[in-house]
Amino acid sequence: VITKASKGNLEVELSKGQLEYILKELKSYINPKLGGFAIILGSFFVLSLDNGYDNYAIGLFLLGIARVFYK
Repeated sequence: VITKASKGNLEVELSKGQLEYILKELKSYINPKLGGFAIILGSFFVLSLDNGYDNYAIGLFLLGIARVFYK
């Protein structure tokens, strides 16, 4: 096993159940982050519409940051 690992030939086999569990955990971790980034991009879009909406854009930006880091 050690010689295969040192040569880069080590293979790992996952069962279907393990793969489903990993995918479920990744989705539950990534989806809130993507939503946060979408809110951040939306804040830039709102800011580009008109500078009068800068308070709304700041609010959306902060909401997106909070969603990325705290969910």
